[in-house]
Amino acid sequence: MLVLKTNTTLLYKDLLEWWNEETEYFFQRIRKSATLARGYNRMSLERLSEDRFEKFDLLNQMKALYGILEDKERELRAFIRDYLQRMRENEATLGLGNEADRSLSLAACLADKEVALLHATIMELQRALMKEGGGGGGGACSSDQ
Repeated sequence: MLVLKTNTTLLYKDLLEWWNEETEYFFQRIRKSATLARGYNRMSLERLSEDRFEKFDLLNQMKALYGILEDKERELRAFIRDYLQRMRENEATLGLGNEADRSLSLAACLADKEVALLHATIMELQRALMKEGGGGGGGACSSDQ
């Protein structure tokens, strides 16, 4: 037993030598560092969860924005398709209008030619009447009117 007591005493003495003020300060710093690390880890986890929430929220906003953009793209494509259809219809209408204008122009030219031809025929008839009638002035007066 004496050996056991001696060993315990020596162990206690060695422990006391080891456990001095510097060691106590060292352990205090370790405890403080561990506390700070736990607080930092807790903050990091909170920040990560906030970041994840913000990222998730941002992702949902981006999805909504892409949905809106796709809707606007469909609307724009429909507008362009309708606009092109109207342009084609207008071109077809204008084409018919040009043909109608051309027809009217040709009819007016034809009418002018007919009037000129009728005028020429009347003039010939008046000359013929003048030759037959001996230069009657009545015929000339009626053609001037």
